[in-house]
Amino acid sequence: MKGSDAFYRGRSGIRSGFDLHASLRLLMVLSIIALVLALHKTSALALDPCAYIDQSEAAAILGEAVKEGRAGTVSGFAGGLSCTYFTAAPLAQRGGTGSIQLVIHEKSTMKDSVYDDPQKFFDKMLEASRKSRPEKILPVDGVGERAYWQSAGDRLHFIAGPTYFILSVKDLVKISSQKGREDLEQQVSAHRLQKSRHAALDYILPKVSAAGK
Repeated sequence: MKGSDAFYRGRSGIRSGFDLHASLRLLMVLSIIALVLALHKTSALALDPCAYIDQSEAAAILGEAVKEGRAGTVSGFAGGLSCTYFTAAPLAQRGGTGSIQLVIHEKSTMKDSVYDDPQKFFDKMLEASRKSRPEKILPVDGVGERAYWQSAGDRLHFIAGPTYFILSVKDLVKISSQKGREDLEQQVSAHRLQKSRHAALDYILPKVSAAGK
């Protein structure tokens, strides 16, 4: 019996050791899978600007149905990628076309460009705008690491993580003014800034943050 007890204790020890090694191997495999998925998610965001704001989110921002996003490329001083959504209602029915456009610049999209660093390109764009039309530049707090609003064109420029974003939100809300064209333009630009800021805070930045974890 003693020999038998020793035999079973020995087998139990071997099994426990085997279970421990198997568990460790499984844990390592799961960790690798999680890392690969995280890298894939980050890569998918970086290479697809439509992933930062999808079709349903674009509809929520504009307050009406939108067509499928149109992906595009940006060339010039810095390469980039774009995604544009247009409102789905016929032009004659709505009296215009609303839109959202998001442009992203990352090192991977800026290879072989004059500017190959998103931060430096952001600085250059801001510097050029300040020199040409300083009255059209407004610093924006609380969006990414750095941000500004360019009322000439109604675009929100901001840096978040490794990416330089340029966002434009133009809905079809009717705005009127009794004070003339200049006041009307200021009201429209202020409205679009608010919409763009909320779009960045509600949709884009949370995804940037999640991808970086």
